[in-house]
Amino acid sequence: MKSNWKQALALRSNNPVARQIRFRLWVVAFGCTIASLISFHLYDSFSKSSVSAPTIDLSGVHADVAQGINSATQVVNSRPESGLAWGHLGMTLWAHEYASEALKCFAQAQRLSPNEVRWPYFQGIILTSNDRDAAEIAFSSAARCTPDTPLPLIKLCEIQLETDKLDEANFTLNHLLELAPNNAQVYLLAAILADRQGRIDQAIERCQRSFAIASDHSRVISLLARLLNRDKRRKEAETLNVRLKNTENLRDGWPDALSEEISTFRLDPYWSVYKANQQITLGNDQQGITLLRTLVEQFPDEPTIRVQLVRTLLNRGMTNEAMTCLTDAADSSNFELRMLRATTHLLSEEWEAAEIIYRQLLKLKLDNPSLLSDFAFCLRQRKRFIQALAPAQQAANLAPDQVSYRIELIRILIQLKRLQQANHELAVVKELAPTNDDIRDLRQAIDDASR
Repeated sequence: MKSNWKQALALRSNNPVARQIRFRLWVVAFGCTIASLISFHLYDSFSKSSVSAPTIDLSGVHADVAQGINSATQVVNSRPESGLAWGHLGMTLWAHEYASEALKCFAQAQRLSPNEVRWPYFQGIILTSNDRDAAEIAFSSAARCTPDTPLPLIKLCEIQLETDKLDEANFTLNHLLELAPNNAQVYLLAAILADRQGRIDQAIERCQRSFAIASDHSRVISLLARLLNRDKRRKEAETLNVRLKNTENLRDGWPDALSEEISTFRLDPYWSVYKANQQITLGNDQQGITLLRTLVEQFPDEPTIRVQLVRTLLNRGMTNEAMTCLTDAADSSNFELRMLRATTHLLSEEWEAAEIIYRQLLKLKLDNPSLLSDFAFCLRQRKRFIQALAPAQQAANLAPDQVSYRIELIRILIQLKRLQQANHELAVVKELAPTNDDIRDLRQAIDDASR
């Protein structure tokens, strides 16, 4: 019976009609499969590219910044499937402190380009301040993109230590110590972990290894000093604390080649002014001045940049260069630039030229104490003490805690032989600034005038 069923089925399967039906069914099935694959591909592509670029309020921002953000947005709108386009928009936004909008762009860039380390790494940096669990996931993704690069793993380890995930941090550090055996930052993290685990000897040993590589890093010195002090090695700790207190230009951060790329997307010229000021603060005067000169050439209509350059030049005694910079200003009506021009005349002992400018400026701002005191100084230099008294007194009244204004007033009072008032003002100066270097000279000048 069973064999007869198989034979009948075989006969039916050899029927031409049956074969035609089977062929049609196969075509339909194949077509459905292809259609499903195409639909899935279209859906996947659409889901990746359907996110629209964030809308940014650009009112009040610098024109170059607005243009840069608009340009990057246009590229995304024309190529929504490009992970690089989304990433560049994110970097442009983040460079100008649109962090939440940049985060969305980096997330979309990661979906479209999942093997690019920058997109999850930048998300991790942004998320570190408010969502460390999400930051840990982001840094883990970044580490998978570049398993042989220590930077994402270092950030991951920092997050794990900050969130008390010591076992996970230990696992990450073991990999880091193999991957980067000469990295001071890695040994610092290893020292922090050992300290948290109560292993003081290992913490000291690893921090010393970090110090041997980065002896100019404040965090390394500070941690090593604390560890040695707790281990009752107080002389060694004190030596490090003295180094920490007295050594200039110690490093505080670590190199971050990925994040440094963001600064290249900064289009706001005032960001470059900030970097120039940093160079000057660190003692790199020439680099800072060179950068400021370049910015003045690039943005000749931005008076704030020129003001910063002139102030820097004047503070370094470069009076002629400052005057040249002021003379080259396209807009000579800017109040601060005009004040600096008057100051430059003072430093060049061009009293008459300075007085003319001060009188013009006082018509615009009669309540500016700095302007009033400088005007009084100018008049004192021209031996016009009676005229200098009123602006000097007004400056001291407007800014009663400003010692330099009272000192200028005292000098004028001495010239006018108003010694009782000069003594009163000197007493105020002693209360405000008892160690001021001018107090002794002023006391001597009052005594000489009273004879």
